[in-house]
Amino acid sequence: MLSIHFPAGCNGMVYISIFYGVKQIYPWREGQYFRGNNETITVHDEWELPEEKVTLTIKGHSPGTSYDHTILIRIVTTRKEKSMEESQARKALVKLLKFLTRVIGVD
Repeated sequence: MLSIHFPAGCNGMVYISIFYGVKQIYPWREGQYFRGNNETITVHDEWELPEEKVTLTIKGHSPGTSYDHTILIRIVTTRKEKSMEESQARKALVKLLKFLTRVIGVD
């Protein structure tokens, strides 16, 4: 999960993008940026990282303004094994709910 909080006062004039090496990974299209004002942008995404250490580069700029801004960025990671266990648990829950809806006659 990725969340980027733009505090009040940014007025959409602070631009943030995240790179893995030279490849821009957030936002997904090269040359696009996240921006906002008094809001948090949250992206629920699964992106498998390689086995070795990974360096992400966060690029930010604010053209046309001389005010300082502090942007809060949170990246939450999960081990693949845990993610797979959670996925299996979700599938089992969906299967159980489908069975129960059939048993009680709800379509």
